[in-house]
Amino acid sequence: MTKILVCGYGSIGKKHALNLQKLQADIKIWRQRGDQVQAVIDDGFVFEPSLDAGLEWCDAAVIATATNSHIEPAMKAAQLQKPFYLEKPVSHNKDGLDMLVEAAQGLVVEVGCQMRQHPNLKALQTRLQKGEDGAVLAFQAWVGQRLDQWRPGTDYRKSYSADAERGGGALFDLVHEIDLMTWLAGVMQSVYADLRQNSDLEMKAEDLANLVLVTRAGAAGTVQLDMLSPAYRRGLQIICARAIYRWEMTEGILWRDDGSGAVCIDKITDDYKPSMMLFDTMAHFLKRVNDPSIPASCSLAEGVHDLDILLGAREAHKTGQRQMLEEVKI
Repeated sequence: MTKILVCGYGSIGKKHALNLQKLQADIKIWRQRGDQVQAVIDDGFVFEPSLDAGLEWCDAAVIATATNSHIEPAMKAAQLQKPFYLEKPVSHNKDGLDMLVEAAQGLVVEVGCQMRQHPNLKALQTRLQKGEDGAVLAFQAWVGQRLDQWRPGTDYRKSYSADAERGGGALFDLVHEIDLMTWLAGVMQSVYADLRQNSDLEMKAEDLANLVLVTRAGAAGTVQLDMLSPAYRRGLQIICARAIYRWEMTEGILWRDDGSGAVCIDKITDDYKPSMMLFDTMAHFLKRVNDPSIPASCSLAEGVHDLDILLGAREAHKTGQRQMLEEVKI
């Protein structure tokens, strides 16, 4: 039985713990907030009061603390040569990130970008990799929902999602669409962004982010992220030389249109649930812990590239100028 230390027990940490339980892992929970230990115990999990002791005990760690506190537990895991799963985005800035990348060389690391596990998007990525419809020329992606609808029964104003200093806001918290574009369209070369707060939500962060991205191969596109849409929306389109691919998450169908009419390429099953993506991502991580030869679904290098885009977007908004991104090997 694989021993896993889950660091953090907020909304996402709890989901990871429950999935690990289903995957028959031996679990302990460590969390910084001592006033919330009882929630761990009430849910039937073992609370570990010491991060250091927990990391010594475990075979691998899951880092699910607030974004601004990812680096310390991840660095300690890397120094002990313990595989770790790091929630997205990898951090809120690059402080200590170079040292983490260095310490994690050769280690099993997975970044929590579970949208890559959606069956429709896996089918799309396979088709794009084959290049049968020519090069990707343009792309669009979008996601939105009011923040106060995300976690029923909780006060959104107290969550890290509403606070940019803790790694929240539309840009950082909704990084999945940015990650999907790097995965599907290619490594990014530059970013321009407009960030603003347009809703009546009480937030210390932007609730709307519009990005213009250009890949190293020259494809260009837009990504819109918001925490203000009154209804949930999520989708994308990829424009290739000989066909357009369209996808809406609520529909669960991947369409291909070469000008002669849209054709269904992939469709989710009737029993498919979005929560399966998170489960499948964790299952993939556990397989890698036991067999390091299995490639990452989303590597640390890819997670760092996503963060470079986020930080570049913030700088672009501040300066009003397009930002060139660091060279990266993925």
